[in-house]
Amino acid sequence: MPAMVLLRFAVRASLAASAFAVASFAVASCSLALQTDGEQCSADADCAARGAGFAGTVCKEHVCQAKPVVVDPKWGCIGNVKPPAPGKMDTVSLQLLDLISQTAAQGYTVKLCNKYDTSCASPLGKPIPDAKGFVTVTLPSDLEAYLEVQGGGYVPSIVFIDHVNAAKNTDILLVPTGAAMGFATTAGVTLDPTKAILLVRTIDCTGARTAGVSVSLFPTDKETRFYVINQAVTPNATTTDTAGNSGFVNVDQGPPAITATLGPGGKEIGKVATLVRPGYLTFQLLGPTPTL
Repeated sequence: MPAMVLLRFAVRASLAASAFAVASFAVASCSLALQTDGEQCSADADCAARGAGFAGTVCKEHVCQAKPVVVDPKWGCIGNVKPPAPGKMDTVSLQLLDLISQTAAQGYTVKLCNKYDTSCASPLGKPIPDAKGFVTVTLPSDLEAYLEVQGGGYVPSIVFIDHVNAAKNTDILLVPTGAAMGFATTAGVTLDPTKAILLVRTIDCTGARTAGVSVSLFPTDKETRFYVINQAVTPNATTTDTAGNSGFVNVDQGPPAITATLGPGGKEIGKVATLVRPGYLTFQLLGPTPTL
């Protein structure tokens, strides 16, 4: 075979080998792009097929991962509420409104009191409401406290401060003395001036007012429990409506405990020890609490 022919044959063989190598590399590259060593799956069934060690996992971005836990935003926090952390200061604003006019209440005085100073003998301050009825206080994050409100023709009131949920429940309705008697008569109850009224607003994990909650009181005596249904005091109701308002009339003096449940006899949501005085009205928010 002439030398020129041999040279041409060698060049062609070399080109063919190079083309084969390029093609092989391209195929290999394509295979690697489709499935790498780090890929475990393309569907949830692939994870299940990997055995017991992958039970309950799902396929996400070609990797078997634990299934996300879906938490109920309304009641998912029950049993997992943390107590207030100390070492911080909270600023809380509450708006005191006249129950009848729904405008800023007038003519009353306010004291800031430690919860365990039951008579508010040593007030922590005497905040002044602004023109819109907002009373603003700054206090340690772990301090349990209340506002004592007196005067202006209103039933004297004890308003407990909820550091976490006050922002969604700023409105506090002060009840004119005559209106309290009228509501009691409508509900078929006679107010005992030697006993107290307790108003409870039920809230969920988000701090929003909530329906379907039942409240109970301990110790119990001859008080009358009621729910405010469609803005009417209703002694024979069993759960709150969407406004979340309930309470007790003619409560004995002392520190009673209020418990909230999901319906009568249902799962316990929260429990709190509150404070009542003869002739006073106590306002208390009640939702999921750290101690159940």
